[in-house]
Amino acid sequence: MKTFKEAIEKLKADIGLTSKKNKLSTREWELYKLLKRKAVGKQNQIKGIDIINEHIGYTCTPDIRTSIAKIKNSSIIQRIICATNNGYYLAQTEEEAIQYLEADRKRYKKGLKANYNQVKKLRLNGQGRITFGKYEKEYIQSISDDLGGENEE
Repeated sequence: MKTFKEAIEKLKADIGLTSKKNKLSTREWELYKLLKRKAVGKQNQIKGIDIINEHIGYTCTPDIRTSIAKIKNSSIIQRIICATNNGYYLAQTEEEAIQYLEADRKRYKKGLKANYNQVKKLRLNGQGRITFGKYEKEYIQSISDDLGGENEE
C-alpha cells in the first residue's frame, strides 16, 4: 500500500503539477515572450502563421498548439493565455478572461458529454432489450466485432 505522500505525488504527476512536468523548453519561453510583446488583449491576437514567421523555432501550427497547452498547464506562468480560431493572446482585462474561460468550459463540456454517451453505450453492450419490430435487434451491440474490416481474411 502506498503512503499518503506517495499518493499525493502520483496525483500531482497525473494532473501535471510536478516540477518535471512544469518545466518549459526554451522555445516555449520564447513563444510566451512573443505573446507578452505582441499579443496582449483580444484586439492584438497573433495567428499561428505569424508565430512561425517570427523564427522562434516553430514550423507548423500543431507544434504551437502543443506549446500553448504546456504554457497554459504550467504553474510557473501566471497569465491567462487565450486560444481562439483567430489566434492567440494574453487576456488583458478580467472581462476578456471570463469570456474566454466560459467559451472554453462550454467546449470541454460538449466533448465530455459526447464521451459520456460513448461510455454509456459501451456499458450496455450485450444487454438484452425489448423489440417492437423485425428490424430491431434483441440485444444491444455497441462493439463492431461482427463487422468485417479490410484486414479480415
